Amino acid sequence: MRRSSEEGYAIFRWIGNLVTKHFRLLVVIWVLVFAGALLANQIWPVGNVVSYNQTELLPKDTESSVAQNIVNEQFPGALSNSTATIVLVANDTTTEYYRWFVFDLERAIVESTTLQPGQTATLPLRIGGNLTLTAPIEFLANPANASVYDVYRSYAFQLASRFGDLVHLQVVFTQSAVGIYWGLPLYFTTAWVQTFGPTANATAFHDTADYVNATFPGPATAWALGYLNAFYSAWTGSFASPQPMAPQDRATLALDQAVPAFVNGATLFDATQQEFQIGLLSTFDFANFLNASLVEDTALQVFLPAGVARLPFFQDLYANVPGNATE
Repeated sequence: MRRSSEEGYAIFRWIGNLVTKHFRLLVVIWVLVFAGALLANQIWPVGNVVSYNQTELLPKDTESSVAQNIVNEQFPGALSNSTATIVLVANDTTTEYYRWFVFDLERAIVESTTLQPGQTATLPLRIGGNLTLTAPIEFLANPANASVYDVYRSYAFQLASRFGDLVHLQVVFTQSAVGIYWGLPLYFTTAWVQTFGPTANATAFHDTADYVNATFPGPATAWALGYLNAFYSAWTGSFASPQPMAPQDRATLALDQAVPAFVNGATLFDATQQEFQIGLLSTFDFANFLNASLVEDTALQVFLPAGVARLPFFQDLYANVPGNATE
């Protein structure tokens, strides 16, 4: 026993002597190790290598992992370990019957929290019949997020608050662009056909310019007149071709040239607005530019790349929520 103790002490004495004699070298080594660790953490962050979450260590196809992924997707945000999540399984849970069932279940849980010991309550169900509540349930979560419908309702409210004004502004902008780029050429060609003759071009141009000045609001007048000049230049240039064309075909040829030339040369629009307006050429023509639904849907398409909602949400937002809504 004594020999073992002496050998153990000898090891510590050796370590002590080593540190005492070479402490500068050891400090340098530790600094280098520390710097290397910092550099390695930039390349391989600890969070990407080490995980303290037990569920992440399980195979992705285990029932618990699949269930957790569903919870994370449908109920974003952290949930406490004591949270009970009721999953409704059916062929189609989007029907009204199952939606009512979810609301009834939520209401039953919420109302049961008010029960006193020994007290009961009867709850009429939307799906028919009654439910008797006989014991209180401690509802730990916020009732506003009790069901997936409430979560989506809260999410929709946030989106409506964020996009409400933008949706209406985008639709107005698109209506203006489509009305100018196709409406003015249509007005022009109508005047041109009615005049017909050597002065038809000039007469149609002046009639259309007078129409713009008389009917367009101030901010849109410069936009419309600037485009009219570009269209008129392309229109008159089209007569250099000996090939005869119907007035509307000539107008289509002219506006296909005039829209990019005007939009790219105008200082009224930023790059995103320029790209959007030129893209209108692939959607509209003289046959459909008065289709209000098509104009609105085209306007709302710009919000889809954000990935926060599908087109029907923005359609409902535009149709049912005014642009100046405050609540």
